[in-house]
Amino acid sequence: MTGTVHRWLAGDKVTTAAGTPVGAALLAEVEVTEVTVKDETSLQPGDIVYIPVISPSSEPQEVADALPRDLDVVAYLDDELTPEQLQVSEEYRVETGDAEAAGKPRWHLVSPQGFIVTNPSDPGEQIWPFLGSRATGELTDVLPGGRLDGLTDEQRKLIIG
Repeated sequence: MTGTVHRWLAGDKVTTAAGTPVGAALLAEVEVTEVTVKDETSLQPGDIVYIPVISPSSEPQEVADALPRDLDVVAYLDDELTPEQLQVSEEYRVETGDAEAAGKPRWHLVSPQGFIVTNPSDPGEQIWPFLGSRATGELTDVLPGGRLDGLTDEQRKLIIG
């Protein structure tokens, strides 16, 4: 899927019952511009999807406020996350994130290499932020079958047949 990350929202924060931070999430709010998939999908251009990613801080709102917006992105998405997949064990507490995204579907990335953004200051460079990698090329180069798609053969078969 190709789209634009318009905003980053604070996702859920998880703590132990005693209040010790366990982890937090960010939500990339992405407007879909093009869908490239092997099978049928409910996604259409213009749809808004929320992609949860691990926050590098236990204060996801601070991180969300600092991240760049209006980034061109290619995201290799798996299925929507089910309510069961989003639940945590009873021994943990969840502080829900941004209310605006509450109840809206979350989409799972195929892998950390499945989220690529165009460098806002150099459109000829693509960035894999969750891998800390960069490469010279156009956004189309990271699409399925492109010279920088970064997929394993197994992932490629699942996505593009």
